[in-house]
Amino acid sequence: PSPSCRAPHDISKFRFVGRLMAGCITINEPMNLNLPSLVWKMLVGTPTDKADLIAVDQMCVKCMDDLCSIDKKWLEEEFHDVITETFKTVLSDGTEVDLVP
Repeated sequence: PSPSCRAPHDISKFRFVGRLMAGCITINEPMNLNLPSLVWKMLVGTPTDKADLIAVDQMCVKCMDDLCSIDKKWLEEEFHDVITETFKTVLSDGTEVDLVP
């Protein structure tokens, strides 16, 4: 689901999918949803791990690992000279949002 889908029409689509899933459960008819383990674990409240994220976005995990291994002294002294990118992301609906801590 898109994070910016908050309009009544969008919510009605989510309700429809929920009702479709409930109907499948009621009549004991499997509904094939090919979702990554990250999504399933979040839906059922099971803890996720790095392997789940790797299955969805390997580049994200590599970037996070690289960020975690940066020397703190280097970060304080040279960060602004080396990192010139802006911290924004584009949502699945094309909306651009700032990433804030």
